[in-house]
Amino acid sequence: MVDRVKLDLGDPPIIKVTSADGARALVRRELERKPDFIKVWFIHQKGDDLVAQEAIVKATGDAAHAAGVRLAVHATELIVAKASLRAGADFLVHSVEDEVVDEEFLALAKKNRALYCPALFVVLVIGTRCRIPGSRPKPSGAWPIRRSSRR
Repeated sequence: MVDRVKLDLGDPPIIKVTSADGARALVRRELERKPDFIKVWFIHQKGDDLVAQEAIVKATGDAAHAAGVRLAVHATELIVAKASLRAGADFLVHSVEDEVVDEEFLALAKKNRALYCPALFVVLVIGTRCRIPGSRPKPSGAWPIRRSSRR
């Protein structure tokens, strides 16, 4: 949930929502455009109220699901990904980057039949990696990007 006045050109790509009612109103507005999914950029920072943020995401998901539309969530930290799944996320659009995913995460993802889309290219570029229980991190040069493939 990011607020950037410079991006507001009448149809900003990122809109900060601070309440469940605001989330429901925004979903109603977006549903007029017949989207394939509603996406939430779930940013949780130190000092933020995770329970309140999860309630906003749940309101978003409930409104989307009531219209037959899936909920996609950008959630790159484990606690945020789990909160997203508890709130009804159908699709996690990036890798969990900060911790190894745990059994609770896996159970929530299975319960929701959630899609998980690792962001492999971003991972390669910024040098982080997705960690899965029982896996060993690969050296940073595991998938070298060849000069010929760069644009």
